[in-house]
Amino acid sequence: MSNLREKVYKLVEKNTENSEVWHQNNAKKIADHFNCSRNLVSQYLNEYWEKGVFGKIVSRPVLFFKLPQVEINAKTFKSLHAAKVWNSSHSVSPLDAIIGSERSLYQIISQIKAAIQYPPHGLPILITGETGTGKSYLAQVIYKHLQKMKFIAKTAKFVSVNCSEYSNNPELFLSNFFGYVKGAFTGATQNNKGLAEIADGGVLFLDEIHSLSKECQEKLFQFMDTGNFHRLGDNEHWFKSNCRFVFATSENPERKILPTLLRRIPVKVFLPAFNKRSEQEKKELIQFFLKNEQKKIGKKINVTNNLVNFLVHYTFKGNVGDLKNVIQLSCANALIQQVEENELKITLMELPEKVGFENYNELKNTNNSRFIAVSDLTKNDQKNSIEHIITDLYAIDIKKKSSEKLFDCYEKYFKKRFINISISDSETLNSFFGLKFQQFTRHIEDDYKISVDTFFYKIILYLFDKNNYHYEFKEVDFQKWSDFKNDVNQYLGYEVGLVREFKNEVDLTSNEGEELLFIILFKLMVEEHKSQKRLSLIVAHGANTASSIAQTVNTMVGDYIFDAIDMPLDVTSKEIALRVNNYLNKRKSFTDLLLLVDMGSLEKISSQLEISNNKNFALITNVSTGIALDVANQIKLKIDTASIAQNVKKNQTIEVFFQKSVKKQDMIVCTCESGLGTATKLKQIMVKSFPNNSKIVIDSFDYYSIAKENYISELRKNYNILFIVGTLDPQVKGVTFFSIEDLILGINVKKITNKLAVYFDQKQLETINNNILRNFSLTNLTDQLTILNPTKLLEQVTDAIYILQTKLNLSLKNNTCFGLYIHICCLIERLVMQKGMADEINLSKTSSNEFKNFYKAFKNSFTVVEQYYSVEIPEIEVKYVYDYIKEAC
Repeated sequence: MSNLREKVYKLVEKNTENSEVWHQNNAKKIADHFNCSRNLVSQYLNEYWEKGVFGKIVSRPVLFFKLPQVEINAKTFKSLHAAKVWNSSHSVSPLDAIIGSERSLYQIISQIKAAIQYPPHGLPILITGETGTGKSYLAQVIYKHLQKMKFIAKTAKFVSVNCSEYSNNPELFLSNFFGYVKGAFTGATQNNKGLAEIADGGVLFLDEIHSLSKECQEKLFQFMDTGNFHRLGDNEHWFKSNCRFVFATSENPERKILPTLLRRIPVKVFLPAFNKRSEQEKKELIQFFLKNEQKKIGKKINVTNNLVNFLVHYTFKGNVGDLKNVIQLSCANALIQQVEENELKITLMELPEKVGFENYNELKNTNNSRFIAVSDLTKNDQKNSIEHIITDLYAIDIKKKSSEKLFDCYEKYFKKRFINISISDSETLNSFFGLKFQQFTRHIEDDYKISVDTFFYKIILYLFDKNNYHYEFKEVDFQKWSDFKNDVNQYLGYEVGLVREFKNEVDLTSNEGEELLFIILFKLMVEEHKSQKRLSLIVAHGANTASSIAQTVNTMVGDYIFDAIDMPLDVTSKEIALRVNNYLNKRKSFTDLLLLVDMGSLEKISSQLEISNNKNFALITNVSTGIALDVANQIKLKIDTASIAQNVKKNQTIEVFFQKSVKKQDMIVCTCESGLGTATKLKQIMVKSFPNNSKIVIDSFDYYSIAKENYISELRKNYNILFIVGTLDPQVKGVTFFSIEDLILGINVKKITNKLAVYFDQKQLETINNNILRNFSLTNLTDQLTILNPTKLLEQVTDAIYILQTKLNLSLKNNTCFGLYIHICCLIERLVMQKGMADEINLSKTSSNEFKNFYKAFKNSFTVVEQYYSVEIPEIEVKYVYDYIKEAC
């Protein structure tokens, strides 16, 4: 049944794309198409209509079509023509369908729309942003938008050029871009159109434009000026292309693009990184990619709250592109385990291995691991749309108007609903709307002698600043709400004119519902007499101390209890009293004041406050989150102010826990990928480089053990790891690595001594510096040999490794070579002394063809060494070198 329901939905959706076949969207034709019951199809069609997913056309037969977006009320049309007209006016353009187009990307989309409509062929656009932010995707959407809005023909091409492919070959770029004629170069056997010519009438997208050489950039802007160009090999004939230009770069355009080219691109937009997008947009992106995977695999997908929470807060280095890959891999992992299941369930366990969980415990946890359908991921966010707010206000009007003042109820509603709102002053000034609204409110404060309520000021910014607002704007149907509007209008006066004056000033467009909500909030913002009788105020030193405590407690008790005033650390008690008095003067109708302060001058301000004797006033010092929570709970229980003050004094106690510090020993770790034997040699050299009385522990460890997080965690319980010295970086988080190669070349030695500055005086540091430079010469490293001539052996081993590289067609890195030099020199001495290294390694006994070839090449390369020292390097030792080189490559 559910499968048929989906098939019906998809068929109607497909037919809706072409208005010429809407007549096929009736119950009979759909039932015939699927060879099923007409009544069942009719039931499904009407269910989608009732949910606001389909529109219904009351004709014979009754027709249905998919609405551009889900509507709150069912949509019915009297004729096919009326439905098509409505659908055309409400269809969402490709640019408007981009996630974030009405929030973080609003200004970007507006700029792009203006640019592509500019006559005659639009303005060039440069898209910048980090890798994976969606630059290529946006370019393709611009192309689709141009086609849908009929700025370009349906047959027009979208030509994409990855300029990084031509970074070292400008001639190839010019021949591919402008085309060439027969005989222009060897292999040019016929005339060939270039990409610029193919893009005529369409869109030419040049990705990573910064990669082009200066010569190519110059040719490009000359073409942009006129649209004319020569094909390569033909300087006589001119060709023309009227294409639209879209450029993209992940670099700083001011540094990487010629100023002459940059000046010819008037529209520059920046795509924000994934972690800069709002939480709602992140959820929508996650939902978008999961829906795509649903379509591919043909199964419904369910995910846990924990997984969504993790993806929302995870830092993706590759941004949205990385998110897409992680979701695809997670779906693939789940599909392998759940092949026989009808629905796919994805948890944190299905995330790919490359995703790190280091910061997962720091994330805000969801309260369970309940599975939710992909379609429901953003359902809770949609409940906070402006339509739902208006619906709530309408319900309050019906329920409360007879017993309480309407706007008193509205004030309580907003303060409860938006307890968690947090918008800083810097955020409000980051947009044109925020700046103009601040100026406007100051103007009305001066001209009308009224006060502005900060809470409602922030709510207006939160909902109506198109740079910041979090909710979609959709048309609200007010036909059934005439009584509601009349009730609200009874309380409105000059606020209506002020709101419309501001809207005209900032060119703010809104429908009837949005304007009414704006006016309601504006009235609450400027209302002179608030109904609150008991004021609760937190005043504390610091940029956000008071605000943080107030917001936390308000959230915990589920009500708006505390206002907050944050004070600079160096402010005087007089200035603090002035701020508090201004706050109180705006709320003259209060009968009680609970003032919570933190310390110092705040404890002495009571005598400077303008509080009349007919008001109850309690001052509570040393405020903390615990004290504020205690006060809030008592306020909720309607306990009187005097009793609250006495109860707080009795209730608050201080508990102290002390743990005596245990000083860890400082340690330097020596390690080598070629084995513990070489690591021990490094340790001996490091020890010789330090003063005899040094308290720093220097020890050697197996490379593969150090690379394990659990091993390091255990080691850190007793030691403070200063840094690691070795042949290959084990990638230990938070610990600096110094390679032997750098020390041999004298690089980074100064950095080592800088890390030791707190342990030794200047003279000792100079000695350590000189010792390291002397001891970490390649010859001295091999001087650790006890019976063999190190110079001779090193020379022979170096030659053998060179021969081995030649035979295998390899080019090993210096670090790898240095590790091999030391390891094999020590190995030869052990063999001479008849000591093996089986205790140091654990190798597989299996031998592949690849290893057999390596073994043969190795034996041939080390023939001189084996004969000279009368030793035979065992197969197990060769296998170790083989694994070491393979890992390094």
